[in-house]
Amino acid sequence: MDRIPRRTRQTIRQRLLSRECIIDCRIPAVAALGRPLVVFAVMRPYTERHRTVATEMGRMAACANLWSFRDSIFGMFVLRNQDDLAELQTKLADPDDFHDSFSLPCDAREASIPVYFDFELAWSKIARIAGVNGYPRGIPMGRRSIRDGESAEQLARRAVGVLRRLPPGLGNDRPGLLSRRSERRVTGFLVRYGTIECRTLLEPIAYAKWASNFPSEIVFIRGRLKSGTSPSETFHHLVSGVGISPFLFAWSQRVVLFAALAGSTDANREGSGPSVSRDLGSVLEQIVVIRGELSGASAPVLHRYDSPFATSGAL
Repeated sequence: MDRIPRRTRQTIRQRLLSRECIIDCRIPAVAALGRPLVVFAVMRPYTERHRTVATEMGRMAACANLWSFRDSIFGMFVLRNQDDLAELQTKLADPDDFHDSFSLPCDAREASIPVYFDFELAWSKIARIAGVNGYPRGIPMGRRSIRDGESAEQLARRAVGVLRRLPPGLGNDRPGLLSRRSERRVTGFLVRYGTIECRTLLEPIAYAKWASNFPSEIVFIRGRLKSGTSPSETFHHLVSGVGISPFLFAWSQRVVLFAALAGSTDANREGSGPSVSRDLGSVLEQIVVIRGELSGASAPVLHRYDSPFATSGAL
């Protein structure tokens, strides 16, 4: 891209934004805003319940991201405390909705999500680009406080207006949103203190609709670390030893969950074939794999970070 003229780059970027193949996001340091628990859940609902479950999950205020595949659903939820977590886990364990599911609750006050929707390494393989610039990028950690006496709730109220992701092409008519001047001022303040980070993210479901040479699925893998193995060692083994490029990697206690693009393109043969499974078995046990086909998939909730902080309710 560096050799492409600046105006051409801007045209390409605008086209990708308008198709939501990439999205501009302001990602919050959720712990600094009073919701330190981040839960990643991969669910396989019964066929007749799939659409209803996806709709119900997407309406939850705590839901920040939701991908619906043909046979599975991936959700990310931002919670306040253990009571919220217990309520969510009860929903995920409903035998009337799911024939199986797994989830991983992470404490965002720790470095438990070192790779957070960072597709740079995967994209470098797809586009055959040598090297990466910032990978891996984790969820923002932020600071515990910005001003003396300012609570997490007050800070969250300050952040809600700039966390709302604007629809592509939205002009000057911005009902219910901050003015552009106020938005820039508040955003600059929160960015300086590490409370939010501005990132451009690949959106694989939308991109797969337009690109011919693109992976055909996302694979989600959960496993328990074998004795003597650390999360950081496991991540480096995935990248350097197995050749997997996780865009998501999270851990809690002795359990890890990661997700990667996979499928049929020559540039990106990742997933859980025999050799990959054997390599994973050297660092993980009790491995569970769920795949989501990008063809026909949808994103009912796409990095919606304002909703969890706009309410003081639970889910």
